[in-house]
Amino acid sequence: SEWDRQYVGVGETFFADLQVVGPVGARLEGVAIEAEVATDCSLPDGSCEARGARLKVGFGVAVTDSVGRARMEMAMGAGEPGWYRFTFRVSGVTSLVSEPIHVRGKVAAIEIVD
Repeated sequence: SEWDRQYVGVGETFFADLQVVGPVGARLEGVAIEAEVATDCSLPDGSCEARGARLKVGFGVAVTDSVGRARMEMAMGAGEPGWYRFTFRVSGVTSLVSEPIHVRGKVAAIEIVD
């Protein structure tokens, strides 16, 4: 998988570019891909734990084109700022864990203090 950017803010849409390959290297067309949060790497010591329970993401379903490529659209709903990884599934086969993406919180206001 490859991200369209490394950082994403809460409330923003982001994309992962994916490719599905068959057992003998054939590119597979018309295959539906699903996604899920794999790990949450935003723990205080920088370690990761299974399932990003602190992250709410809306996933679409991506379908591969004639060369086995698809673009997965995801919407960051809410979550704790930090680094997260994702996995992608096709018919029970799960990808390796993705490169991490950094979730940043949105700024609500800037105040001038005396």
